[in-house]
Amino acid sequence: MKLCGFVDGMRLYNTLHKRFLKIIFISFEEGTAYYPVFLEEYSVAHLKDHIAEKFSIESSLISSVLLKHKNENLLVVHDTVLETINNEEFFIATKDESAADGSIKIIMKHV
Repeated sequence: MKLCGFVDGMRLYNTLHKRFLKIIFISFEEGTAYYPVFLEEYSVAHLKDHIAEKFSIESSLISSVLLKHKNENLLVVHDTVLETINNEEFFIATKDESAADGSIKIIMKHV
């Protein structure tokens, strides 16, 4: 019995076995390559882990992740905000290490 064609079968298989919800691309310096970040869950902690790995820092040092919109407003990223980010969106991430306690803010700007 044939339920669907080869192409539709592959799409169905990929949908059922997909291990990530969304992919975003982050560059850690303007003008450099973008790295894919596969979000397996809509969790800021999960995003911090990916960013910390690329910046070679401890994720516990990241106090917050901020999203900088085109109008220069900063938005604190939390789990619900991650759901609203479009799939395959591009960002440039920078570190703000100006806090007196040694914590780091990550600012992600839309490209």
